[in-house]
Amino acid sequence: MTHEQTSTNVHEFRKGWPVIFCAMLGLVVTNFHVYSLTVFIEPLEQAFGWTRTQITSATIVSAIVGVLGYPLVGVLLDRFGSRRVALFGMLLFCPALALLSQVGPEIYTWWLGYALVNVGHVMAGITVWTSGVASRFDKRRGLALGISLTGAGIATATLPTLANFLVERFGWGGAYIGLGIIAAFLILPATFFLFHDRRSLATKAAKGRAVKAWTPPGVTVPQALRTITFWRLGFAALFLIAALLGLIVHFVPMLSEQGIPRTTAAAIAGLIGLSSVAGRLISGFLIDRVHARYVGGSFSLLPAIACTLVLFSGGEPMLWYPAAIAFGLALGAEADVLSYSTTRYFGFKSYGVLFGFYAATLTTGAGIGPVLGGIIHDRTGAYDLLVMGAIAISLFASLLMFTLAPYPAAPAEQAETEAQAAPSEQPA
Repeated sequence: MTHEQTSTNVHEFRKGWPVIFCAMLGLVVTNFHVYSLTVFIEPLEQAFGWTRTQITSATIVSAIVGVLGYPLVGVLLDRFGSRRVALFGMLLFCPALALLSQVGPEIYTWWLGYALVNVGHVMAGITVWTSGVASRFDKRRGLALGISLTGAGIATATLPTLANFLVERFGWGGAYIGLGIIAAFLILPATFFLFHDRRSLATKAAKGRAVKAWTPPGVTVPQALRTITFWRLGFAALFLIAALLGLIVHFVPMLSEQGIPRTTAAAIAGLIGLSSVAGRLISGFLIDRVHARYVGGSFSLLPAIACTLVLFSGGEPMLWYPAAIAFGLALGAEADVLSYSTTRYFGFKSYGVLFGFYAATLTTGAGIGPVLGGIIHDRTGAYDLLVMGAIAISLFASLLMFTLAPYPAAPAEQAETEAQAAPSEQPA
């Protein structure tokens, strides 16, 4: 690396660290409800007599809200910028999370409450934070995204233990109130003072001066939709996240049924979050140097290895530790590779809508996986079929990633070339 390249990298991080920090914190907070759900399954089951399928069906509600909401938020994002959208979303998310304390005894109240939380989650979700970070970095965009996306990993690592502590001390209702208060205290001041994307900075600079506002480069939505690359990325994300979230949401109950104490199970589940932080940092470092298809394909193989360990664990707690680490590494790498690939293949012109589609895809997979896990358990009394299915699904996702096209010289050229070369190709 030359001295000039080093200076450029240092300059990017010196100017952009507040955006990275705020995005990281935002991704911690907006995943409170996702990664704490595993701790609330049994208390809600005991309180209201709901089945695990009914409780985890809230993830289907999340998927519906995400599928409908993320593309719409993407339109707002491309028009108003990430700062404004993030502030509005967090003002909705925090009180909605606390309101989950009021659900029951009817199951529909749980689904409605979860839907409201997810409206806020979509408004201040991964699309918003990654857009702000990616717009401020170029040479080390992958690492910057990786650092910011560690927020979800931190949530995965801390939420099972934090939520379990709150549930044991205040009950499940008090735990949700506590999570809502913590969320508001952490994210609202940080977003207001620190989260400035490239658009908001350019708008500030242009006020009262003859300075042209920033025009994002890249392809249009129709151009991107005509490429096979767009669809390969989408299906790889869908399959991998469905397998991972199905396993992660049911992780604590899986261990409990093998005789492992809940406190120990929650601690092992926390390793998923810690290793996902490592996965984001490692993948972020690598994709600045190695093509994202190789990074994404390699990390997508890890759940198959982890599930093989789980199948042969025989109730041995020691084998669950490396399995949790493998789940976390794959989970950490996925969003980093996906957001980075979106900017390299398609640019920023329609990033909000395009990554909004991917975010909706991730939400769909995250909704399907846990529900399938609940159905499998309710019908068979065990999780073996879930684990075996996850092996096949992660292998297919890895294949899709390894077969991605090279990066284009410019995103517009990629869309043009693929559309002309394969006019009869179908998305599937």
